[in-house]
Amino acid sequence: MANGSFWVCLPARAEPLAREGRSRRAVRRASDARHLETGMSVNAVEWLGVVAVVTLVGVAGALGHVVLASELGLLSYLVLGLIAVVIALGIGHVAVEVGRRHQREIKRHNEELAALNAVAVTASRSLELTAVLRDCLDKTLEVMGLDAGAVFLASQGEIGSLAAHRGLTDHFLDGLARMKMGENVPGSVILPDSPLLTPDQEGETHREWIRASVSVPMRSEGRVVGTMYLFARGHRDFSQREVQILVAIGDVIGMAVQNAKLHAQVIELAARDPLTGLYNRRRFEEVYRQEVARARLYRAPLTVAMIDVDCFKEVNDRFGHAVGDRALEAIARILLKGRAMDVAARYGGDEFVVLMPNTELQGAQVVADRIQRAARAVVFPDIPYYRLSLSIGLADSSAGYEGILERADAQMYACKRGGANHPLSTPRSERPGPAKMEHGGLPRAC
Repeated sequence: MANGSFWVCLPARAEPLAREGRSRRAVRRASDARHLETGMSVNAVEWLGVVAVVTLVGVAGALGHVVLASELGLLSYLVLGLIAVVIALGIGHVAVEVGRRHQREIKRHNEELAALNAVAVTASRSLELTAVLRDCLDKTLEVMGLDAGAVFLASQGEIGSLAAHRGLTDHFLDGLARMKMGENVPGSVILPDSPLLTPDQEGETHREWIRASVSVPMRSEGRVVGTMYLFARGHRDFSQREVQILVAIGDVIGMAVQNAKLHAQVIELAARDPLTGLYNRRRFEEVYRQEVARARLYRAPLTVAMIDVDCFKEVNDRFGHAVGDRALEAIARILLKGRAMDVAARYGGDEFVVLMPNTELQGAQVVADRIQRAARAVVFPDIPYYRLSLSIGLADSSAGYEGILERADAQMYACKRGGANHPLSTPRSERPGPAKMEHGGLPRAC
């Protein structure tokens, strides 16, 4: 790096104190055990000092008797006694210092375990991924006395998205947002699965105020799921012990990330129609209420398209339910290829619905026409004479935000009764005529 800066790799890794299957009670038990163990060590050292003093005093007394018996004189006896006392006091002082050192060690261990436990408690408060990462980053900065940080999630070939950050400028974040595996500090951490840190140094221009930094992997089940990049504004030399506790914190967050992803997958599966992969009716109605509230707040247009497959019962009766399922899957693929802003769902049976935020009726008509054309272009190789036919009803918020779904549904049924296969808003002169029945095929509308 420029200006003499360099990276130091610390291979030392803390034994993770929180893996899958371990609860917060396990962390507390580890803390209690460590406190008991170190406390016993301190007591043992203190008692050793007392025993040493008593023993030496006894030895001094014994020597004194020997001296008196040998007639060496009182002065010699006093000198030997003084020497014994000095030695005893020295040993006692050493014992006290060792005890104090152990006390400091106990305090440091307790602080480290408290930091780890604080992050673990924070990670357990939510199963929403964004909230977990944001709250865990904030707590890590707090307990470790750091000033800023960023969290990245790993993906194939890339670090992935910048999932959470605190205290960093947009300019600095812009340089971090497009890194790949092995690039820069976060990317370099993922591949060797080891922490990296920069020593304390004067801030460089491109680093703004940053004096020191450390990046640690976030692991779950032996796999790196992301990295945490932390910064210090003032003087900071990260000790090996601090890096180790940060590695343990990274493991706690990695476990929380994995749990949040599994939860999201469960929620997503519960919200999807198993046949088509579209949102189910329950999930769509949740999104619909949210979009109606947002549109009302910002006075934005909102349009809904209700879609029904024409003669679907006859399709199932004539060609079998397998063909009916293929027809529904084909429609779902069409809807999934639509605009990213739109929300499509299987509303029930052969009915579909598309929610189009920030879209007026004219724009929705363009979307509906595209859906119609794509549906008519679907080919069933084993039934070449069959073509999909859809009835689509449109309704927008121009008549109010309440009852848009009901109005779109009424338009769709009016379309079916009129024998049309397109939105009612399309001029009748532009509507295509009914398809011919060939080889036992079906009419375009029933």
